Amino acid sequence: MPRSRSLEDPRPSHAKGREQEGGAPERRAASPGDRSSRKRELIADSVITVLSEAGINGLTHRRVAQAAGISLSATTYHYATKADMLADASQSLLSDYLDAFRRTARDHREGSGRDESPQAFMARLLANATGRHRRESIAWCEIILDAAKSPEGHELARHWFKELHEVWSALWKAFGADGDAVDVQIAIDTVIGLMFIVLPLNFEPAQVADFRSRAWVDALADLAAQASPSAAPDRALGRKAQATRARIVAAAIRILEQEGVSGVSYRAVAKESGVALTAPAYYFGSIEALIRVAESEMFEASKARYRQILSVANLSEPSAETLADLTAAILVREATEFSAASLAHYSVWLAATRSESLRPAVASAVIDQIKAWERRISHLPTAREGDGTYIQALFHGQCIRNLACGAPIVDLANIRGFFLRILS
Repeated sequence: MPRSRSLEDPRPSHAKGREQEGGAPERRAASPGDRSSRKRELIADSVITVLSEAGINGLTHRRVAQAAGISLSATTYHYATKADMLADASQSLLSDYLDAFRRTARDHREGSGRDESPQAFMARLLANATGRHRRESIAWCEIILDAAKSPEGHELARHWFKELHEVWSALWKAFGADGDAVDVQIAIDTVIGLMFIVLPLNFEPAQVADFRSRAWVDALADLAAQASPSAAPDRALGRKAQATRARIVAAAIRILEQEGVSGVSYRAVAKESGVALTAPAYYFGSIEALIRVAESEMFEASKARYRQILSVANLSEPSAETLADLTAAILVREATEFSAASLAHYSVWLAATRSESLRPAVASAVIDQIKAWERRISHLPTAREGDGTYIQALFHGQCIRNLACGAPIVDLANIRGFFLRILS
């Protein structure tokens, strides 16, 4: 993803030059330049729509033109490449987000904002992300995950998170809340982690806002119960057939790590695994069934990596310090050594925003992780209801931020402190 045309100016390129000094809109007859800016704005908004409906790999000039109701030549005139479209859409999302937060902070400073705590604000923000701003939220998740794949994307993600931290810090001050830069970053990462959890599940905004409640865990468990237990080898198959099936799943996982969900097709999997073209369809009735099994195996592999680290410590009653140490060690590995596997994992979660059949598998993974955290922290004097969800969301948010930003050493070094802050 290339550097945005105007990282120094947080407004999207199509918004520049519209205001006179002091912020008053300039009143004049529409010029060809105005019409061109409006068309770019329409295209950028259509890019966001396509990202939410088809994902990053489904983004094409043709799809954007259809969503915008304009000619294909108009999109290629304004944006030469897919990367150009992504850069402007990303800048548009960032500008809208920052503007909304600045207005909220101003209203609180002036005494006209809602009387709510930062925690209540986070819950409301999350409910909006799954409700009226669902389209924009999914598009942002697609962009930020794609940023992990290139140095240019890392630069864009670092800019995003720098801007987010500044505007959230201003909002915290406007709320009159206690807290420092670490508390602000924890809040940002937790909301992002929760977005990657709740958007795939397609829960109602009211359910999402109550994510620390037992009702939330029960709803997750109900959805997870619908997951197909198809990850284990089918014992009705012979040994050779089981081996072929395993090769197919392993090939699907490699493709997920390299290309994401959209790269998984029967043809691609057959080629990658070296089996007959008809074999993947024979063992898996649909591509989504194959992806569900691949996701399950990736999750089991990640749990095995977690257990490998946890096995070196005495966890009968671990202290907050021990848990912070171990969690940091796990997260650093997932964001660096196993970054491809982590990206594949999250790409399946984003695909679930558009595929109902993938949601039970996501819920199963989430509830498994929450219950594991609840067991680990149950004896801590600071433990409260919902902390399992909260800490797991922070883990995902931290992992996603580090993946997107290229895992800077300074950020990796801070992980332990973040978890120790909330555990103790």
